Amino acid sequence: MTVADIISNARLLADIGTTASVFSATEYLMQVNLAYRAIFEEILDQDDDYFTKIEAYLLAACTPDPDEDYIYSHALPTDFYRLRAVEGLYRGIYHPFSIYGIQSKNNYGQNAWMYRTFGTDISYLIKNKSGLEKIRVRYYPKPVEYTATTDNITFPPQLEPNILAYDVAIAISAKRSDSKSIDPLQQKRNVIFARFANAVANRNNANLQKTQNTFQVY
Repeated sequence: MTVADIISNARLLADIGTTASVFSATEYLMQVNLAYRAIFEEILDQDDDYFTKIEAYLLAACTPDPDEDYIYSHALPTDFYRLRAVEGLYRGIYHPFSIYGIQSKNNYGQNAWMYRTFGTDISYLIKNKSGLEKIRVRYYPKPVEYTATTDNITFPPQLEPNILAYDVAIAISAKRSDSKSIDPLQQKRNVIFARFANAVANRNNANLQKTQNTFQVY
């Protein structure tokens, strides 16, 4: 589904037809991007990994702190948006890092593997380098900024792309001071997202109960 499809469907949902002028072409594109960023955040909050990316490197690729022992730093990916997980490879298994506290980083044990983000860098507290084969960073990239109506919208397969059309239709209704239309549009939009949230919550469920025969023979 393209940006143009979203705008066209939004106009239909807002019941303004194809000729009424509410937003300029630039403003429609801005509304789509605002809606996409908002839904992108909601998708990430559902513990979904559709957008997750991975960067891995050796500890040797990190820069030791010039003044403090056990502290190393590495630049975050240029498209970094939110952190998903940090893990260290030890004997063929990745183990999760924990976040270290700035005021308490000297209180952790001698085998601590920890991290903390600072601006565009990620800082590592590595008390014991022995056996640490590799560091893996799972992260969410910056949401796409759509620049043309021909751009295709990127969405997880469980989510109906027209959810964006509802968000843009709500913006249209607000611009027209059509308050009566906003609540019904919002409710339908919420139903679409609730369906997605349920699909994500159950996407790894491979142990569904078998269908039971409820008929009784007398």
